[in-house]
Amino acid sequence: AKLLLSLNVDAFERNSLGRSPLSMAVEAMPLLATQMLEAKASFEYRWWGADLFRYSFDGVVLPCTPEGRAMAVADADGRETTIERLIVKHKRKELLTLPLMRALLDRKWEWFARTVYTRRFAQYNLMLGGAFCACVCDEHSVAFGLGTLVFCATWATSASALL
Repeated sequence: AKLLLSLNVDAFERNSLGRSPLSMAVEAMPLLATQMLEAKASFEYRWWGADLFRYSFDGVVLPCTPEGRAMAVADADGRETTIERLIVKHKRKELLTLPLMRALLDRKWEWFARTVYTRRFAQYNLMLGGAFCACVCDEHSVAFGLGTLVFCATWATSASALL
């Protein structure tokens, strides 16, 4: 395996069944999967006590699907999955500590947090605006009805998201 990696053989190309050497290694040979993932991260330099790496996500999550999801691979049973799901399914926690996987998970969490924060901030502002409109407008006015409607709608969507 080390010889093939040193010869720059593509260990991430999927075959006709949707399997890649990496997906098979995650399932059966975690040490080989570790070497493959380590080959995707090259150490650049140390800056203020932190190791900085250059990453290549090709074959791990790239190329993305047209919907923007991570590249799909097939598991041993032929079901479509991702490399991250294989790591979790086969309890290969040690693979999640590798620099490439840490960077990938950090990027996903940053995107998720930014998306959730933006959505909740917009909902909060709509709810606040609706409540303000309902409080300051005459209860028989159109603005009162619209403010109440906006408040109730945003409250319902935020409540349903929490449930």
